[in-house]
Amino acid sequence: MDYFKNAGAEPASQPQTPVKVSENFDEVYLHNDEQGQPLYGFTVRGHTITQFHTYPSFQWQDVQLPQLDLSNDPWAIQHRDVLAAMAEQNGHFTAEFRPTAQPNPVRDAMSSDEWLQNYANGGLTVAKGCFAGYRNLRLKVPTDYSVKLADGCFDQHAKVELVLPNNVDVKCLEYSYATDQERGSEKWLLLAHRDFHYNRVQQDPDRFAVYATHNYQRRDRETQIFVSHLPQRKLTTCTVQPYQLLTEIKVDDWFAPQNKSVYLQNPTRER
Repeated sequence: MDYFKNAGAEPASQPQTPVKVSENFDEVYLHNDEQGQPLYGFTVRGHTITQFHTYPSFQWQDVQLPQLDLSNDPWAIQHRDVLAAMAEQNGHFTAEFRPTAQPNPVRDAMSSDEWLQNYANGGLTVAKGCFAGYRNLRLKVPTDYSVKLADGCFDQHAKVELVLPNNVDVKCLEYSYATDQERGSEKWLLLAHRDFHYNRVQQDPDRFAVYATHNYQRRDRETQIFVSHLPQRKLTTCTVQPYQLLTEIKVDDWFAPQNKSVYLQNPTRER
């Protein structure tokens, strides 16, 4: 889309159409300034943020990741639920670690290990190359579920400050597997509850897999990531047919109350 500019590039012209929803993707999230002009946006396919876009009025303000409402999604495990799953596996399941009250037949039928594995894979994923070309970012991530930062989602030499909820930190996940036909490995960063640890060896007749969780430590030739924390906020929603309009109301000093993020959502969304 020509009306989005890359970091450091001069825009060819002021965008004529601020939002375009087509068959190529499901959702576009926009963040506007006080005058209603678009500053930046995200392209989202299912549960994956594929690209970050900036507009001519963007002056390197803080960037806020879209907060999808995944409370009814059985594979998006919330922070409170993952604590309950870990407590059950450790034999310390008490009322203090009860899962969320909202029932979900698919999620409720899963084992605690499946909850942990789904949480380790992220309720939301930031895809490889999403922030390509941006060397300095301050990214706010106010979600109540885990967020997977795919390897290569930031430039190798970028400096990124992640502003997270108070109970969330950065974890490093390593996954390796072997079958009769192939073997492979993958690693990613996970924005997860600070108490989350998932170390699991799975073995069955035709597959061997290992999950390992570590506290994040930067390695050479990797993105420089720094962490700070922010208070929580509230959400209000209203429905505008045929799209849903979501307005994020900021209730703390990190956000100006008049600044709002909006998105157009295709009703035929797929995971």
